[in-house]
Amino acid sequence: MCDADDVARCAIDHFNAQKLKDYGLKDGEWTILSAILSHSPDSGLTVLSMACGTKSVPAKLVDDYSIHDGHAEVLCRRGLVHLMASDDAPDLTGHTLHMFVSAPPCGDCAIFDLDTPHLGFNDYRTGSKPVVGALLDRTGVGLFRTKPGRGERSPSMSCSDKLVRWAYLGLLGKRGPPLFLDTLTVGLPADTTALERSFGRLSRLDMRRHGPYRVHPPELRTSPVEFPLARTEARRPSPHCYWAAGTAHEVIVGKLGLPRGVSLRDREKRPSALSRAALGLGPGPAAGYEAAALEYKLAVEDYNRGAV
Repeated sequence: MCDADDVARCAIDHFNAQKLKDYGLKDGEWTILSAILSHSPDSGLTVLSMACGTKSVPAKLVDDYSIHDGHAEVLCRRGLVHLMASDDAPDLTGHTLHMFVSAPPCGDCAIFDLDTPHLGFNDYRTGSKPVVGALLDRTGVGLFRTKPGRGERSPSMSCSDKLVRWAYLGLLGKRGPPLFLDTLTVGLPADTTALERSFGRLSRLDMRRHGPYRVHPPELRTSPVEFPLARTEARRPSPHCYWAAGTAHEVIVGKLGLPRGVSLRDREKRPSALSRAALGLGPGPAAGYEAAALEYKLAVEDYNRGAV
């Protein structure tokens, strides 16, 4: 299995190969980077899909033409879906899949104690909100949550929860046969215990299998390799998101979920290439997907009620 630091360096080097303006970024801004890479003994590490972003849209802007969730991990995964449905889809036979995220994913993975008294705080907390009907302790661990942010609540689930879902239903979801991550590498100050806790929430599914769909948790690693646009007090969050996969790429206006230059009025004519309308249904999932998806849904509902 390839080294965690090698995965991090490959993703960051891929990002550094372009200018900030190509990503819709400016000096003094911070963002989060994510990449999905393939690896084989012959070809080494290859970036399949890359994204950066921290924005999501409120419920009133959710439709089939925009990107609802502009967090890096989610854009990166949807970029892979776009790539695998294209004429440029790579043959991944004999390859392992690896994801890099430059900061702890929002939600349960981002709740842990820190040994950093010099920073003036000793814990790392998520702004993600517990889902309706769950326990209401915002700092409680193990809860399924929606995206963080001020203002109207986002309907999108946290990145921690989506990573857990992909570990059971695959990265392509209902748009293709299951592809699973073999490793997940997270930049510091990520905490391995928090990552393991988050992925361990659906242990009741360990023995459930529907065709090729099964619990397939990635190997969880952290890496000290630094992303140059990491969050600091001196930087402001970027209002833009970006994704690239194969030859396709877009800069997204985060608050709208639309490609830069596209207005709400024109969104049906010029939707994001990663929107529901543009991606369509794809080749479809493997047999067993619907049963597995229902199993996952029921497990989450039981977990939120404290039944598991």
